[in-house]
Amino acid sequence: MLLSGCAAGAVSPAANTSFSDLYAIDPALREYYQDLGGKDVVGAVISQPYKENEITCQYAANALLCFNPSATGERRFFLSPISLSFNVPPGHHQPDAPVYPPFQLVIDNLLGREQAGRVLTEVLYDPHMRRIEQYFENVGFYQDVSVSGGSSVRLLPYGAYVMSQNQPMKYPEVMHPENQKVAMPFATALDRLGGFSFLGQPISEPHTAADGSLEQVFENAVLYAPGGQPQAVGLRNLPIQLQMIAHPPVEKKYDLSQNVVFYPTEGKLGYHVPVLFDTYIAQHGGVEISGKPIADTFRYDDQIDRQCYENYCLEYFPQAAPDQRVRLTPLGYRYLQMAGIPALDSRPSVLASSAPALPTPAEEAAAQPPQEAVSVPVTAIEAPAPPSSEVTLRISRQFAEIPPDGTQVIHLTIHQAVDLQPVSSVQASISLDTPNGLIYYYAPPTNASGRASFAVPPIEGIESGSVIGFDVCLEQAGGAPVCEHGSYLVMQ
Repeated sequence: MLLSGCAAGAVSPAANTSFSDLYAIDPALREYYQDLGGKDVVGAVISQPYKENEITCQYAANALLCFNPSATGERRFFLSPISLSFNVPPGHHQPDAPVYPPFQLVIDNLLGREQAGRVLTEVLYDPHMRRIEQYFENVGFYQDVSVSGGSSVRLLPYGAYVMSQNQPMKYPEVMHPENQKVAMPFATALDRLGGFSFLGQPISEPHTAADGSLEQVFENAVLYAPGGQPQAVGLRNLPIQLQMIAHPPVEKKYDLSQNVVFYPTEGKLGYHVPVLFDTYIAQHGGVEISGKPIADTFRYDDQIDRQCYENYCLEYFPQAAPDQRVRLTPLGYRYLQMAGIPALDSRPSVLASSAPALPTPAEEAAAQPPQEAVSVPVTAIEAPAPPSSEVTLRISRQFAEIPPDGTQVIHLTIHQAVDLQPVSSVQASISLDTPNGLIYYYAPPTNASGRASFAVPPIEGIESGSVIGFDVCLEQAGGAPVCEHGSYLVMQ
């Protein structure tokens, strides 16, 4: 079963089975099998039908389908709780556990709560299979998180696993509930924090940190929640704790013409952020998640640019595929060593061997240019190309007025001027005219509908009663930029 995380209920053929179509579905179960999605969802039929009392049942790869002629209505058809015939992952039985949101989406939009049955375990991570799992009475779910950008959800092969207990050669085992699993206490917050494509794979068990917080280490970041507040999940300030290169804020030297956005942090002082880094930050929760910059960009290994913020560091790989050029520095491995936290290297996992070699602080310091002549190699990090034909730009703001510490949201829509077709993958620049001077940002790329939104972070030192003007502009190849103006009030 394969369900796209972007379109609930969209199903593609199952990719984890090699069962041939040797068995036909029993006529009494045929309509029920198709209603559940057939082979694409519950898998191929892998056994002959059999009867227990009056009830007819038949195994599919992912479930056991049954028909009770003595029942009435929808109760005549049901999925049998075959999880009772094997042991769910030991030590993780938790019947009141929250459901992993991508799995809940499948239950709500395709299977239904009764078909899935009661939840049996908390959300788990299998470091050997590199996937998220959760076990229910009638079916189980998993999400492969080793695929870059992948967010597919599949059914665990309950049926094939049960059949393999007696006929291992005929039904290859593709499920390992006996493997040691890793609890994922922050699973419900993963999407808000960027997901696995942002955080990387888990590389530690959840544990209680020295400050009493619940903590779990990922490849690129560390999640934690204060004791007694499991929903207040945040990112540890790893670059600060690991003493990554930092230097005091500087005066503005570069602007959008050099593909740079200036982040003021102390009055008119701040840091220069490459446009692509600024875009990445905006697409992954904004400054609230990244924290403020702690240094300008510097280059090491003669080819990789890095900039660190309070909670993570970004790197630019110019030779990589376009969607892989901006990445987080995998600081989680270094944090494991510093804090003496056991890594997930006692299991047969690729994680331990995949830990990248990071430069030491001394090596980073050697790569840092002199403080009085900081060279920011940001002009090599090019801004996105402008559209090649005339477009129309429309903008709006979320709030007419906000408090001094509030966040404003600017919405924009871009269409072709000729046929009004939406223009995707285009970025507009945003300039804010504040009492402290101009501040520049880049909006995220427009989506397939030609829309994008940008959350303007609170502006330090803005007094109540100030009017903030903003211009949203779009460069056009071979033509004048298209700009729209707006404003809002800052009022306590």
